[in-house]
Amino acid sequence: MPSFSRKMDFRKSVTLLLDRREGMVFYTVLLVYALLLFVVHGEVKVNCDNPGYTDPAINYVLGNGFTSCCWYAQRWDACWAGNVPLHQFLLIPWFKIFGAGLSAVLWLNFFYVTAGMTLLWRALQKSDLVSGACWRLGAMAFILSTNCCYFLLTPARYDPLSFLLISLAVYLLTVQRPVWRLGGLFLVALLLPWAHLAISAYAALMGCLLLLFYPRHFWKDVFVFGAGGLLGALALVGFYKYMGVWEGFMLSIAPHAMGGDVNTSGGAWRHGGVTSLYYLVTGALLCFLVLFVVRKRPWKFPLFAVVCAVAIPSFLIKLGIFSAYYGWCLLFLLVVFLFSMLANEAIPNRNPLLCVGVLLAFGMVVPGSFWRRTIDNRILLYRTGSPEMQMTEFVKKVLKPKDVALIDEVFYYQARPRVSRTIASPMAFADFNGRVSYPGRKEDVDALTVCILGDLDNRPHLTRLPTLRFQPPGQWSPTGEELGVWGWHFVVFRRTDRP
Repeated sequence: MPSFSRKMDFRKSVTLLLDRREGMVFYTVLLVYALLLFVVHGEVKVNCDNPGYTDPAINYVLGNGFTSCCWYAQRWDACWAGNVPLHQFLLIPWFKIFGAGLSAVLWLNFFYVTAGMTLLWRALQKSDLVSGACWRLGAMAFILSTNCCYFLLTPARYDPLSFLLISLAVYLLTVQRPVWRLGGLFLVALLLPWAHLAISAYAALMGCLLLLFYPRHFWKDVFVFGAGGLLGALALVGFYKYMGVWEGFMLSIAPHAMGGDVNTSGGAWRHGGVTSLYYLVTGALLCFLVLFVVRKRPWKFPLFAVVCAVAIPSFLIKLGIFSAYYGWCLLFLLVVFLFSMLANEAIPNRNPLLCVGVLLAFGMVVPGSFWRRTIDNRILLYRTGSPEMQMTEFVKKVLKPKDVALIDEVFYYQARPRVSRTIASPMAFADFNGRVSYPGRKEDVDALTVCILGDLDNRPHLTRLPTLRFQPPGQWSPTGEELGVWGWHFVVFRRTDRP
């Protein structure tokens, strides 16, 4: 009995401490994740999409206008008309202050994610959707532990910005003053089409589901949000029309619209947002609670949770793509629903510390988790040394200021400031199984003077690029300069029919 009493006292003490110091604990969790990403994880390998989404901002900072040498749908000298210009617009002042580099992009994205997590936590706190500090903190820590958070941060794409905007919209739904709530929702919706087209469609779906299940509570909010989104979409169309690059915009979204060709090798990647163990286990637990624990409770919220879990991936896959990059928009809802039911319906008066601890332990040990990927990356860096230092020295040796270089994407940040033009594969010259025809390809290929490419036998997309094997214009030969980094072997080809 004394031992059991001491355990109960300890649990009550910890729960009371969390209730009193919830904010401090939450910001400590965010600090831990900052240390994981920027200290323990170490250097981040450049994602294949990253140069394409970062190059317009870097070109602008370097005085070359809002253009990109790494985009599949436009020439290097055209105003960039990709599908998400807000990310690039915000990168420009950020680069001017902190310098242009992968680290700067990662820090900005980390700010977006932490700000979004803070807004989401405050929304749960104000609405009491997840009751109890222990459950709320557990939900936030679980989300941060998953591969979904890893895919938000490390690819250094535009996704964290849309996560911030969606989290802001969720927080605004808890604001009591109508002027602030409705005005904020309108502004968020206005920006969302400029930040992420797929997440704009996701927000529209969530608005429809809210109207279906809770029309009396949210009809004004959904109406105002929809009006803002429509105006934002029209403004985006008007911007591209005014700049004369509407065709480039349509080419940019064509490979991802209406499903594309799901029978290709990219089909599994397109549906990667629903194949993670996190989604499967969280969804299974949620369904278990709905069927066996809360079946005697009010039915509306559990049914809403299940419909969201089914409708979101189905809708996005039908639109064209639900990759791992977009997985957060499903997982954070599943986690909130799960922790809400556990806290408010299933076991509100039992031991929350044990339940949260088990869920967090699962979140940390699952293959692909943020924690395991961090450890794997640190082990790789320990074995191979600093890739960034090796690539910097290699690029200094093989590239000349007047070069027009075709490079593997991992060299982008080292090569871009050193040459007149940098074309990064695989985004450049990609044709997406014939769905896109790169304009001016012949002229741009003819302008190349040097290539840094990986193992051709293991890189199928390189069959479209100008190497010795595929007889491009001019004469090419290997220089004998080679580098092994990030698990790949890279070689240099230089054009010999020009000085």
